[in-house]
Amino acid sequence: MVVPGASDLHGATHQALAEALAKHGRALLNEASRLEAAANPGLAAPMITPGMIHDAETLQRIGYAQSGKAADRRNWMLGSLAATFVGGFFTNNLTEPWGAIGFVVCGALALAFFNKGSQT
Repeated sequence: MVVPGASDLHGATHQALAEALAKHGRALLNEASRLEAAANPGLAAPMITPGMIHDAETLQRIGYAQSGKAADRRNWMLGSLAATFVGGFFTNNLTEPWGAIGFVVCGALALAFFNKGSQT
């Protein structure tokens, strides 16, 4: 693939551009494959069309497709949910020192996990 103006770049800069384009291309192809799998009922051979590539690029550009992040996001959110449930146990024992400390710790963990999951 030729990018206008890329030949004028320094060697390391040209290499960084090539790596970024390859990474973007892999993500774009993965998203197009996902779109194809959703459109293909399984009776025909898989075929990615130019329209699917365009749609995948549009979805990535506007932020709907964030490849490779769903599992990490899910795990952080599950951690937040688990900390919330465990915090419920400590809520029943807020009058005890260990209950109050456990509640605060679980609340802080839930907020930290949720924040990390939101940024992933």
